[in-house]
Amino acid sequence: MNRWAVYEFLKRRYMESGYIPRLEEVLSAFPGLDYIEIGEGIEEFNAALSWPGGES
Repeated sequence: MNRWAVYEFLKRRYMESGYIPRLEEVLSAFPGLDYIEIGEGIEEFNAALSWPGGES
């Protein structure tokens, strides 16, 4: 697992439910994954939201 798995998890949850998962949900979905990888996945997701057509 890596940052892209975290990114895809966040993207899928957001598209299915319309809400951004809380950090606790992400951490429980990726037990044992390095916090740096989780942080990078979250950063990628946040960057995607700021693209034209994203949420921001």
